[in-house]
Amino acid sequence: MQPSNPIESQEKAEVEQAERVAQKTHISKGEHMFDWLTYGGIGFASVFAAGIPIVHWAKYGKGAKVFADSAKSLEKLGMNATSAEDAVMTTALMIPGNLGLIPIKQMEDHKPELVQKFNTMLGDKSGDASVDKEPEQSWGSLIKARLVAWVAVYAGFRGAAHAIGQKQFLDFENKFAEHAVCKPLGKPTHIPGMAKIVANETKVFRYGKIAALDIFATATATTLLYIGSRFFAGENARWKAHDLPKDTPDNTPSSPPQAAITATPPMDNTKVPSYIAKMTAAPHNSFVDSVANSKNLSGPPSLPL
Repeated sequence: MQPSNPIESQEKAEVEQAERVAQKTHISKGEHMFDWLTYGGIGFASVFAAGIPIVHWAKYGKGAKVFADSAKSLEKLGMNATSAEDAVMTTALMIPGNLGLIPIKQMEDHKPELVQKFNTMLGDKSGDASVDKEPEQSWGSLIKARLVAWVAVYAGFRGAAHAIGQKQFLDFENKFAEHAVCKPLGKPTHIPGMAKIVANETKVFRYGKIAALDIFATATATTLLYIGSRFFAGENARWKAHDLPKDTPDNTPSSPPQAAITATPPMDNTKVPSYIAKMTAAPHNSFVDSVANSKNLSGPPSLPL
């Protein structure tokens, strides 16, 4: 039985909207492929690869002065030198991911048709109910998730430094660069014949040090982008449902049911004088017909009478 109270009807609509947002009854192969391409490919692999040369430019190349000046500015605001450098490093590492929001947003905008194509290609005929129930992504939901990711990455750097010590954290970067990058590639860590100091580090070794941070930062940021953007999109959908105009019996007259209008009996002309019947019968029927016909139009509903 349908609720007769307009407020109850609105509350039911809100509950149904929340259920559509919260429930994902089925995840098809096409959607799995979409998520891996969008967030695993663009969000992680591409961003990780682009982040290393950008951070190298910012820390060791022509952008080094801007990097150092930015850290100094943060120190003047009360941060210690290590925290300020981590903040600037986090920001630099996040630059490729920020740019990556553009193709990710484009993918999200065309998600239903892309998932359908992937399902056709993969032979999945189970349907795309999860796509239909998923809240719509917006620039706001993606940007909010990106801000959460920045905080998480920065906190991760600071937390690791406090947990294992700043010196051990730097040693981890050096060991990763040496054993995971330089040795497999057969490249030296420092310029041959020169002292093993920071100034004499090779470009490959520095790339490895950046990669040690970048792999953590990008993995964390991508995961939080995927989860966080859906959370904020869901919250936005709930707010939209909450903000829908509500009819209240106190101040909004409700339209009479269509059946009540169309079922209005014709005037019995035998019980009134003929000249009154002639004056009232045609206008009355014309008015009823116009109201009844207005209910069948494909446009917006007519205003309450």
